[in-house]
Amino acid sequence: MKRELASGILSLSLIAGGALAGAAIATQDAGEATGKGSTQQRTAAHFSPQDVVTEDGVSRVWGANRYATAAQISVAYGWDATITGTVYIASGQMYPDALAIGLSHFGDGPLLLVTQDSIPVVTRNELTRLQPCYIHVMGGEGAVNDTVFDALKAYADPTLCEAP
Repeated sequence: MKRELASGILSLSLIAGGALAGAAIATQDAGEATGKGSTQQRTAAHFSPQDVVTEDGVSRVWGANRYATAAQISVAYGWDATITGTVYIASGQMYPDALAIGLSHFGDGPLLLVTQDSIPVVTRNELTRLQPCYIHVMGGEGAVNDTVFDALKAYADPTLCEAP
């Protein structure tokens, strides 16, 4: 159901000219990849036409770097707090874990990237926007250390997915 909804949202959005409302994608700064010097903010942002280009049925989604691109893909495929139960996290520095999860998570939630020892600001902003119930970290401590693992706990709220 989520996959069909996400695909439908993307198709409708791209047909409508490539403009999507959604994630708070913060201004890129030198400290973004390390998360240093950045404060977590939740802002009303937009998914501007330069972030999605569609020509003759072929689309391109991107961000200023691999971390921002992962967040932009989350937005482009329609993930939001109303349908995202799970977010998958992998290292943006070592790609095998991110490749291993591949599209197998597509029906559950987006794949976002972190560094071994920090959560980039765009990833933090996207986690705040998505409000996931669960976060699954792909890879061991060598890919995503315990400090990042523990910091991710602040973004997961299993009670959001519990039946009333």
